[in-house]
Amino acid sequence: MSRQNAKTMLFVLGIIEVIAGGISAIVALLAIVGGAALGALDSSIGAAFGIIAVVAGLVALVSAVFTIIIGIFGIKCKKDDSKAKTCFTLGLIVLALGVITLITNIASGTFGFGNITALILPGLYTYAAYILKKPE
Repeated sequence: MSRQNAKTMLFVLGIIEVIAGGISAIVALLAIVGGAALGALDSSIGAAFGIIAVVAGLVALVSAVFTIIIGIFGIKCKKDDSKAKTCFTLGLIVLALGVITLITNIASGTFGFGNITALILPGLYTYAAYILKKPE
């Protein structure tokens, strides 16, 4: 793959990551608000589910912000190759987290096709960043 193709791939994947991160952030915020509403109920079951929803929403929100940051770095790398090393490192982190999620989903019996596809975009992102971080 040429450096120009790698730049284009990283740029396109960066845009996809920003969009996906934005959607994830909205969903996370909805989970936090919904969890808070459940927590306000008088029942102990509602409160327990509310706390779980708020915590899950906060974790999802942190993940969404991280995804947006990765996307922004991918977009910026189109003009500035010096960010390729950072993109590569961030891509490895996302891949590692994806593999951990895959393993836990297999262990808990919730494995699905989406688990594999969730590794494809970070894999391509990391590969494009690897091409760009190599000296010419």
